[in-house]
Amino acid sequence: MRGSWRLRISEEAERDMERLPRRVKLEAVDLIDSLREDPFQHNAEELRRNDKVYRIYLGGKGYRLIYRVNDHKREVLVGRIRPRGEAYKGLRNP
Repeated sequence: MRGSWRLRISEEAERDMERLPRRVKLEAVDLIDSLREDPFQHNAEELRRNDKVYRIYLGGKGYRLIYRVNDHKREVLVGRIRPRGEAYKGLRNP
């Protein structure tokens, strides 16, 4: 399902971005931009307990970018960008 997708970034993810190390932040910006074209990238993995919620490794697997895909609206919502140990705590739906 390639093509142009609407992209939204949650306030939580915006705060997360501010706390990232510079190199991880740059990687995250590139990755988020690429989600507009293809939210179902080969390195994205759907989370088991959350329908249409995906994660992608960042920073050499030290960080996770978690996002939800809404096929009907062709929309991607970036929910979190956190260190591996914090990324899934309290996760319901990003």
